[in-house]
Amino acid sequence: MYYSIGIFAALTFAMVNFNQSEIILTSANEPEPVSIVTPLEVNKKFKPRKNMISINPIEGNYSVKLGQQIYYVGSIHVSVGYTVSAYSSNNKALSMSRSFIEYDKKQKPGMCGGDSAKKYFIFDAIKVGTYEVMVSRYYRGSLENEYTITINVE
Repeated sequence: MYYSIGIFAALTFAMVNFNQSEIILTSANEPEPVSIVTPLEVNKKFKPRKNMISINPIEGNYSVKLGQQIYYVGSIHVSVGYTVSAYSSNNKALSMSRSFIEYDKKQKPGMCGGDSAKKYFIFDAIKVGTYEVMVSRYYRGSLENEYTITINVE
């Protein structure tokens, strides 16, 4: 009896707190920073700053200024099994400053949080040179696609 109550309490705690953190896939070479999402941030929409540049694999090559920020947005649906990860070829020169999830539907207390969403990866151009952002798309833990986006920092 007490054993069942303990398991129920642990599962309830895990379900309630699922909404407070992110599921992150990382590369063995480049650990991805973990962003903890506070309850106030859950329903906020991302608004890029004036000089931020959105990057995508279709374009492939970008030139940015030293000190400028770039961001990649990937679609995820964790409850179905779709996830995405992104990292820089040189984290000291093109550093990932933050990653976070923005859910498509407004999150409510008690909601699991595995619904469709967008995952943002924000990078800072710290050093002049040519670097790459590698993007990996996964389905239920298996790699589906990999993309390389070249970033020339001037």
